[in-house]
Amino acid sequence: MRVRGCSAWLAIMVCVALISRAHADEVRPSAPPATTTAPTPTPPPPSTTEPSAPPAPESSPPATSATPGLVIHEIPPPPPSYGSPTQTTSAPDPAAPAAPTSPPALSSPPPITLLPPSPTTATQDDITKRPGYRTHDGFFFRASLGLASTIAFEEQDGRKLNIGGLSIPLSLAVGGTLVPNLVLYGEMHVIAMPSPSVTVDDEERNVDRMAAAALSVGTSYYLMPYNVHFGGSIGVGKVDVYMTESDEPDGSTGAGLALRLVVGKEWWTGPQWAFGAAAHMLFMTVPDGEKGTLTLFSVGVSATATYN
Repeated sequence: MRVRGCSAWLAIMVCVALISRAHADEVRPSAPPATTTAPTPTPPPPSTTEPSAPPAPESSPPATSATPGLVIHEIPPPPPSYGSPTQTTSAPDPAAPAAPTSPPALSSPPPITLLPPSPTTATQDDITKRPGYRTHDGFFFRASLGLASTIAFEEQDGRKLNIGGLSIPLSLAVGGTLVPNLVLYGEMHVIAMPSPSVTVDDEERNVDRMAAAALSVGTSYYLMPYNVHFGGSIGVGKVDVYMTESDEPDGSTGAGLALRLVVGKEWWTGPQWAFGAAAHMLFMTVPDGEKGTLTLFSVGVSATATYN
């Protein structure tokens, strides 16, 4: 009777063990086949600890078991190879919210300008090719101022008059070119002689000043590219003598012939302006009284300014 009771209890315990093993197999997730030897035939007691899962990629969070109560241990990454830099990466926190991504930057539109584009800066070659650049054509203007030595003499009724001294010549010429480098102009020429030396029959006379003026028409030709010019003018002129500082002359001649010759050199300082120097000579013969004739001769140098 006791033996049958022990057999019955043993049969009940075996059934309970088989049922527990079957229940554990249903709960346990599928795992890769183990390379180790199979466990002993004795069924192990059910355990709540599951074998570690295979490593997941670094870019994805570690996989979690769907079964509550199971703990998954993370497998550390393999050690870096020799010579490669050590990289330390931390697994992202699955509970942390994702960082907001900023929208792509938009390129700014091109600026809007209301003014027209500025013209291209002219080069020196373009300037030199412009019509009229440093050429003698079109309108002509020349002014000169200098220093000269002037003498005048006259013989009338056996009496001799001699006048001499330094003078200041001033001339203005305005005209235009007939053909390139050939200029036709009208000119006004003035000579001022302060405190001249005056003798009448070898007797000195006190004279405050003497002045000579001429209006003439002239021409001038330029030798290019040297910018050397020469020319002359012809017109009428007269001489005034002032014995005192009064504005009215004490003696005046009549209108007579006036000739002027000029030779000079100029240097360009701009597209149309040129400055230079010139040598000039003035000859005048004018009537004085009923029988007398005054002859004047002046030679000097002047600085010139020309626009052409």
